[in-house]
Amino acid sequence: MTQKYAFEALDKTLRDILGYPTPTNKNKIFGGLTILPGDDFRQILPVIPKGKRSDIVQACINHSELWKHCKVFTLTRRIRVNEYYANGELDTRKQDFNQWVLAIGDGKPPAKMKDEEDEPTWIQILKKFLINASDSPIAQIVAKTYPTFSERHKDNAYLKERAILTPRNDDVDAINAYMFEKLEGESKTYNSADEICKASTDTLDQQHLYPVEFLNTLNFLGMPPYTLKLKRNSPSCY
Repeated sequence: MTQKYAFEALDKTLRDILGYPTPTNKNKIFGGLTILPGDDFRQILPVIPKGKRSDIVQACINHSELWKHCKVFTLTRRIRVNEYYANGELDTRKQDFNQWVLAIGDGKPPAKMKDEEDEPTWIQILKKFLINASDSPIAQIVAKTYPTFSERHKDNAYLKERAILTPRNDDVDAINAYMFEKLEGESKTYNSADEICKASTDTLDQQHLYPVEFLNTLNFLGMPPYTLKLKRNSPSCY
């Protein structure tokens, strides 16, 4: 969720820009423009490094002077998880999951407090939503999410119906590598072309300090790894 200061900065910027041709716009919220942001306070709130609960709450848009000028519209249809089968019948399993997630957002499930914590923040996930423990967690979650993956990896409809989400890119890479090895056929490896920018000063010295082998070990947020492995008919996302 975006911090309130971003909205306040946008408000001042629009007042300044739109107030130049029309001075009365300087006194209007967002310079007189209608702004339609979308978010959910049940989801991740603004991230404040090393901040406490009070710091996070104060950074939310509903603690800004702009909030009293906002009109809140509430969505009534859950589309993140479709509760119906293709034939129109209700999927009670998905309905139960939706209601449980909504209850968490509303703070209804009882929470527990761990040592050295100021308040209870830990809840117990219902057993029916869990995958049984296994010696190979990756193999277990892939088997539950993508049954018959080896036979149906060419079926786009099958692939679009499911996904595995993780909070860490390392876990994503491990899952992708495991599923890649399940595919038959010979793999080919393609490496990126890493080099020091020619416009840099002391380019020759930089090339000796940072050879290609070193550059290949660097992984940056938002950038793919330097190695791309492919097999014939293997699913890929770009």
